[in-house]
Amino acid sequence: MKPYIAVGLFLALLTSCATSKSNVKAAWEMEKQVTHVRSASGMSVQLMRWGPVEQQEALLFFSGFEHPWVEAGKPILHKVQACKYGQCYSTEVKGQPWTTLLLSEENAKLYLPFVEEDTPLNLSYVTGEEETLKPEALAKMFEGQKLPASP
Repeated sequence: MKPYIAVGLFLALLTSCATSKSNVKAAWEMEKQVTHVRSASGMSVQLMRWGPVEQQEALLFFSGFEHPWVEAGKPILHKVQACKYGQCYSTEVKGQPWTTLLLSEENAKLYLPFVEEDTPLNLSYVTGEEETLKPEALAKMFEGQKLPASP
C-alpha cells in the first residue's frame, strides 16, 4: 500500500471515530432523564439510561413496596433491548437472566424475582415530576455503591 493511501485511510478512520464518539456523547446527554412508572397501589419504578448508548444499559430504582430490591434502596443495573412489547429491561438474578420490566409507549409491566405470583404488575407513567428523582440523584446513588445490586 502506498504511504499516502495509508495516511489517508488512517485520517479517515480517525475522523469517523471522533465523529461517532461525539455523536454518542451528544445522544447520551440528550437522553439524561428519569422515566417514572407507578402502580395504582403506589409501587414505583424509576429508570434512566446509564453509560454510553452502545452499551444499552439503564438504572432501575424501585420503591413503594416490600421486596429485597426496595429494602436495599439501590438502583439496579439492567440491560435494555427492543422486544415485541417495546423495551425489555433485564438483569441477572442468582446467575440467571431475569426480565424485570417491559416498557411500551402506553404503560409498563413489572415482573419481580422472589415473588410467588407470576402475573405482572401493571404500571402507568407518572405525569408530574414532583415525585421523580433527578438524574443526578439516581446517578449519585448508583455510583456510591461498591457493586450494582443484583440479589
